[in-house]
Amino acid sequence: MIDVPPPARDADLLQAYARIGIGPKLDVEAQDTSTKRGLARAATDGRKIIAEAFAGSYLQKQVNGWNYPPPATGRPTPSRDWLFRAVQMLAGFVANDPEEAIYLNVSVDGEGKPLSGVNRYVILFKKDGQPKVKAFWSVTMYNMKYNLVANPINRYSIGDRSGMKVDEDGGLTIYVQKDSPGTDKEANWLPAPEGIFFLILRTYLPAEDLVNQT
Repeated sequence: MIDVPPPARDADLLQAYARIGIGPKLDVEAQDTSTKRGLARAATDGRKIIAEAFAGSYLQKQVNGWNYPPPATGRPTPSRDWLFRAVQMLAGFVANDPEEAIYLNVSVDGEGKPLSGVNRYVILFKKDGQPKVKAFWSVTMYNMKYNLVANPINRYSIGDRSGMKVDEDGGLTIYVQKDSPGTDKEANWLPAPEGIFFLILRTYLPAEDLVNQT
């Protein structure tokens, strides 16, 4: 914050942070025991609040079960919605502007229950219904630590460059589950972990219907 000073509009926040030892030339370790204990608790509780906001579609628009991130994703700095900014830092940190890439996500099923490797899911794109992009799209699997998921076929994402098999009617089915859906379907298999997970659908150079969140 010395080399890259925060905007003047954030002066009130800096004053608040300074009281707990956070800021340029300040030492949080010099705070009293009670303050440091509170900060440790806040770090745990704060991360939980941020993760729940992401999974709970905070500021996101849901279409066909997928959450569109806020249009300001990729350029959150002007916003003083700190929860929105924190969600981006937790879930993506670096993100393109929506015109370059849109990152849809899903954490729950059609009944609102968390996605889990205990169950088996399908992502179905009807004929001509795949995401419209000028570059490419992919679906990536993440565990609740926001890391990729180890699996027996070392496949962490699947998309239009993965060599998937098209359905007989011209649609496309992706199998999201822990165990193989069968050798005849493995080309379209995105392995899941045993526990809770979420998915991110990345669309690069998205068409207008994606940019407009329709």
